[in-house]
Amino acid sequence: MLDSGSYSVGIFTKNFTNTRGEWVTSTFFGGVGGPDARNKFLQPNSMFFDNVENLHVVDSGNNCIKSFTNDGSWYKTINNSFTQKNVLIDGTVDSIGYKHILTPLVVGVIDNDDNLVTTYDIYNPDTLPLKIISDPTK
Repeated sequence: MLDSGSYSVGIFTKNFTNTRGEWVTSTFFGGVGGPDARNKFLQPNSMFFDNVENLHVVDSGNNCIKSFTNDGSWYKTINNSFTQKNVLIDGTVDSIGYKHILTPLVVGVIDNDDNLVTTYDIYNPDTLPLKIISDPTK
């Protein structure tokens, strides 16, 4: 769960030990922080999971993507020339693990070593894109 207003992320797991199958908080982290603050954000705009269940938070205020394991442990921050030069809106991942990062003008494709592989133009003067979705099986 992403709570942009409190700059925080909550990770929940399903409790299968009872018949109601309740969701319980696995971990909760966040607060206001810069690009070097591992578990803090300036403007967490969206989040997405990759094909190995790592969580990636698009931190638009810091122009970076902060990545966490599925238990909420930070493991890297993607902070490269593409993220620094663009307004980051959303992200998704493809079947080989490359991240597709949505901006108002282009989508940047970032490889597993955090390098920009390519961009593709999506500019439409009449609309502002809000979300990018992919099928990670294709």
